[in-house]
Amino acid sequence: MLVKDIIHKSDAVSDLFRLILSERYPHALLLSGGIGRGKLAIARALAQFLICDKPTEDSSCGTCPNCRKAQKCVHPDIHFSFPITGAKATCNDFMNIFRDFITERPYAAGTEWITEMGEGKKNGNMTAAECNRISHIVHLKPYEANKKIVIIWLPEYLGKEGNRLLKMIEEPPEETYFIFVSDQAELILSTILSRCQILNIPPLPSSIIAEFLVEKSDLELESANTIANLSDGNLSEAIKMSKQSGNKFLPLWIQYFRATYQGHPATVSKSVEEIASLTKEEMKTYFSYCIHFLRQCLLLRHMGESGVQLLPAELDLAKKVITVIDDESIQGVSSMLNEASYHLERNANMKSSLLSMAIRMNRILIKDALVA
Repeated sequence: MLVKDIIHKSDAVSDLFRLILSERYPHALLLSGGIGRGKLAIARALAQFLICDKPTEDSSCGTCPNCRKAQKCVHPDIHFSFPITGAKATCNDFMNIFRDFITERPYAAGTEWITEMGEGKKNGNMTAAECNRISHIVHLKPYEANKKIVIIWLPEYLGKEGNRLLKMIEEPPEETYFIFVSDQAELILSTILSRCQILNIPPLPSSIIAEFLVEKSDLELESANTIANLSDGNLSEAIKMSKQSGNKFLPLWIQYFRATYQGHPATVSKSVEEIASLTKEEMKTYFSYCIHFLRQCLLLRHMGESGVQLLPAELDLAKKVITVIDDESIQGVSSMLNEASYHLERNANMKSSLLSMAIRMNRILIKDALVA
């Protein structure tokens, strides 16, 4: 992974590459932050930069033998460790699948890897056998480069087995570097955290995500902007949403909101049928979209148009919505949507759930209309 291929570099990440050139780079680094922020891509770029034969001020060369092997994830001095399945398994048993996975999907979430590896049937873990494998790797001399890097993706899955690595993390052999990449740093052993320099990676800006989606998919800019705003800085989630049928959630939400406001049973039933026909993933995105929209309505009311992330068509609807519903009711409807999303995850009958929500929403909207 070349430095220029990182989708977005914060100032702190840029400083890391400068530390490598100044030979003040930490021997144990933790990249933390939420899902979908490109942390594994950053780790791979750092590892390649560390072993590059001809690095420039801000990038690895991409052409030397070390770079070419690093880009294919086959360099013998860049080692990966990650959650796996099987009580006695090690990452060697899954390495070919893993290489293909991160090459094809460099911004995928850890949960996607675990689903891919275990076919959605098992939870991932990092075993004692895997910790012993890491220990063996660390005590080997570099094979081709003058440095050795161990990238541990999702160290929160180490659990108590991580205690086996403490001595190595604190006093690694010369020219050995650990890069931990975590989605939930609060679950990592405190004894590991205390031995790492921690760098929090911020959410990706919506404009960066939108540009990425337009470049990598066939989305129009308007749809890309909607998805980027909805993703909340999570590129992995944005990519998943981009594979759905564009931005069809606004028309569905307009139809459902109007139907519940008017209270016509036939119209409500038709709207519920259309929403219930979505796939489970699409319905999850629909609920997220509706909650995002209502949050923007609150911002519009209290901060004006400059404070919201809405497209023109969304903004027109939001202006109408805030004239017929107050803040308390917006929060109440948002809670209903969260509840419906919860029911969806547990395979509830969504037609019943949506009809029940429509009845409760109608009562709220009618109350606000009477007050107005």
